[in-house]
Amino acid sequence: MFHIDRDTETLDGLVEAFYATISFPEGGAPDWERERKLYSPTARLTRMSTDIIQTFTVEEFQADLQSMITSGALPGFLETEIKRHVIQYADIAHLFSTYEGRRLSGQPEILLRGINSIQAYRREGRWWIASVLWFREGPANPIPKEFLP
Repeated sequence: MFHIDRDTETLDGLVEAFYATISFPEGGAPDWERERKLYSPTARLTRMSTDIIQTFTVEEFQADLQSMITSGALPGFLETEIKRHVIQYADIAHLFSTYEGRRLSGQPEILLRGINSIQAYRREGRWWIASVLWFREGPANPIPKEFLP
């Protein structure tokens, strides 16, 4: 039996934990252990832009983000959900989650926005993230109005 708690009991809890674990104060780090428990053992994370597609395991994603923190490129970060669309059937769910990201040092202006496409499933009494695919907003791909607050 897998551990079930408020992070994995509901889709709301899963998404709240998803954003909480990627955010961290200046001089700190994401909550890697808490983040790992959100994902299925075979989960994949895919970063997309008009120029690249990068696919990671959870561990590879954490190492990539840690390198940005260690280099000083990302001294503190806050990512928050600003709108969500959920389609659920039985024990599967697809969430389109619009986000904003801000550095926590210097000016608190929005650094980036985009959409996380999260696929999740429920097993053993809890929700698991199977995959996350995200695309950052840019001049050539503004976020459509229906995905904004």
